[in-house]
Amino acid sequence: MKVLFWLLFLPFAVIAAVFAVNNRGEVALGLDPLPYTVSLPVYMAVLLAALLGFLLGAALVWVAQGKWRRMARRNARQMNALERDLSGQREENARRAAMAAESTSPASGREIAERK
Repeated sequence: MKVLFWLLFLPFAVIAAVFAVNNRGEVALGLDPLPYTVSLPVYMAVLLAALLGFLLGAALVWVAQGKWRRMARRNARQMNALERDLSGQREENARRAAMAAESTSPASGREIAERK
């Protein structure tokens, strides 16, 4: 997994560095309804837009996957309840088997004499 990270990260970092070096010119960004303008290098404006797009996409995917996370939590709770029930059943079966073994064990001569 770490190798995959570096295989994807290194080319992106090199491309971003080359882009930043080649696009150092200033650009004025106006926030349309507001009377504010911001002067940034071109590379900064593009990288900030890419970062904003990444974060927005990540948020949308997280919201869209909420149904599956909810289902996984519900299934985990159900599995834990079933495992507790199964362990209780096993304990009960072991207890019944022990009681059955005691009641069917051969009686000694003394026990037989006491019963009569």
